[in-house]
Amino acid sequence: MTDPEERPATAAEMAEMNFETWSPEDLEAFKPPSNAEFDEMAHAHLPTVRIAWLMLGKTKPELVEMLRKIDNEIGGQLMDGFISATAFFQQSLTILEKAEARILCAGSVIEIEDGEDDEEPATSGEA
Repeated sequence: MTDPEERPATAAEMAEMNFETWSPEDLEAFKPPSNAEFDEMAHAHLPTVRIAWLMLGKTKPELVEMLRKIDNEIGGQLMDGFISATAFFQQSLTILEKAEARILCAGSVIEIEDGEDDEEPATSGEA
């Protein structure tokens, strides 16, 4: 999470940032699933996201009562689903954030070269 006191980088600062390509090992480790693999994963992860979303509309007493009504095995499966879905989507989020930052860095170079830098902060994290 970004420090709220930290000032976002300007286009000039983003243009000065450098980054290395990911190693083949890192690329393989973070390789997104194929469409077919994603379709298969969606059957596991998207229902978990829907359940999590429904829980956001419940009060604490309602969730306590819900948990009392289900057995420990189902509660464990629910938590396993949350852990698995979180890991899957966190990996996707990492890929998206890294790519976004790299595009901002590269785009800032063009902005500076074209003389369009107005010193407004860019809007992303690390590359």
